[in-house]
Amino acid sequence: MGWQRRYATFRQHSAEDCGAACVLAIAKHYGYDLPRTKVREAVGTGQDGTTLLGLQRGCDAIGFRSQSVQADGTTAIPNSKIRTL
Repeated sequence: MGWQRRYATFRQHSAEDCGAACVLAIAKHYGYDLPRTKVREAVGTGQDGTTLLGLQRGCDAIGFRSQSVQADGTTAIPNSKIRTL
């Protein structure tokens, strides 16, 4: 439970809301206080959820610098010097 005190947590309102909830938690951690509806709109959450492109565009619209990279999941991320989601 200690991590819950250090990091903001947001419950998903629906199954397709996970991307928006994640961005909302990251934004809150960095001092942004945004309404969920604005974040859902920024990341393009729809009936099928949010795409990776939507996450990138939404984060950029909110004021974060984001970058998409292709990784095989075994070596690129652990050796990265950038913060990753």
